[in-house]
Amino acid sequence: NRAGIGRTLHRISAIRNRRGEVVGLTCRVGRAVRGTVALLRDVIEEGQSILILGRPGVGKTTLLREAARVLADELGKRVVVVDTSNEIAGDGDVPHPGIGRARRMQVARPAEQHRVMIEAVENHMPEVIVIDEIGTELEAAAARTIAERGVQLIGTAHGRTLENLLVNPTLSDLVGGIQSVTLGDEEAKRRGTQKTVLERKAPPTFDVLIEQEERHRLGVHLNVAAAVDAMLRDDPLMREMREREPDGAIRRWKEAVEPVERPEPAFAPWRESQRLHDERFPRDERPGRGDRAPRDDRPERPPRRQTRSALAGQPTIQKPWWQAAQSSDNGEPGARRPKGSEEAAGSWLDPELAQSMPLLIEQREATAAENAAQAPAGESRIRRRRIFPLGVNRHRLEAAIRELGVPAEVTDDEQDADVIFVLRGMRRKYPDRIEAAEASGRAHELRSDSMDRLREALVGLLAVGRPMVDE
Repeated sequence: NRAGIGRTLHRISAIRNRRGEVVGLTCRVGRAVRGTVALLRDVIEEGQSILILGRPGVGKTTLLREAARVLADELGKRVVVVDTSNEIAGDGDVPHPGIGRARRMQVARPAEQHRVMIEAVENHMPEVIVIDEIGTELEAAAARTIAERGVQLIGTAHGRTLENLLVNPTLSDLVGGIQSVTLGDEEAKRRGTQKTVLERKAPPTFDVLIEQEERHRLGVHLNVAAAVDAMLRDDPLMREMREREPDGAIRRWKEAVEPVERPEPAFAPWRESQRLHDERFPRDERPGRGDRAPRDDRPERPPRRQTRSALAGQPTIQKPWWQAAQSSDNGEPGARRPKGSEEAAGSWLDPELAQSMPLLIEQREATAAENAAQAPAGESRIRRRRIFPLGVNRHRLEAAIRELGVPAEVTDDEQDADVIFVLRGMRRKYPDRIEAAEASGRAHELRSDSMDRLREALVGLLAVGRPMVDE
């Protein structure tokens, strides 16, 4: 519904009714304004890719047209203009002189713009490609392909600011895209953020981003990658402002980018539900609240069990660990199982062995005293039993030894060990080692390496003549 006048930038658009008849016309006068690219000439000469954002009618196409002319005529580069709607170089086969010696490629249908972009790179060897209105995901992918081939891009896109482009799922790839990542504990602590954060997914297609506010006033992000990273991390973001004065001078200054405030919606389902609940059940009349008795009228609670701090000044009678092990499951008050024991039914210590433990302890102490008396000064003939764990949790075994006070220690040398604790599940994994240990009479098989089983095995080391068998 539009047509142009050959070799001009003017365009006439039709307004139709429901029957398709033309009932009105819109005549748009196009002009090629020289000098508008002076605000960005230093960036263009460096060969960086530039993306221009701005509202309709602010002068983006005029800036593109002048950039194409400067690059082709003054800098002598091979420039190709992909003109989909004939706004940059006008209608007709002969382009408008406003683009200088730049070549123009027309697009038959807007949906084929991305194909014409790729064709321009493959067939015409351009150094610069000028594109107007990148608006689809295919065009964004084509722009990335062109940038990866080392061609300078100058184009425009829908949006006004960098944040608008960042939240646009179709065009966010132009500035690198966004992805959700999970940080480690140390990195999240260093950043002072949550473990799940948003980060830039890839390098941006365009190196510089222009936010055109007015015809002679624009904001410049000279490093798009750093600007996107700062925005995603909520860090302070600065942009360079450039403005043309009435006398032609260009004024530059730094300006902080104000974060866009996202007000909470006035209507939220959970708020409405809470409001209806408060209206139906006032806070003072809610069920279960008015029936409570006052604090002074409540019945007194039974006294709590005295803590260790309350019993600190009272004399206590501490049972031996083998007696406490027998009475811990019988409901005897004050008795408790050794630290680290499992909550299982029954006692973890054999009743016969528990009855003989005082005699065993006395025999061990008498033997130790006799050996100490016979040993030379500074030496001792008492040797601790060395245990090698094969498949048994080493830390748990050491904890059981410290808890019971058994004269034993864990060794790393299997050949030098007096006893080898073998976990039953290790027989398939180490058949030769276990057979050798059984042949030497040092193997002791455990059904599991729980604390109860380890205590039983360690207590068995004190029993003289008691077989080391875990039944």
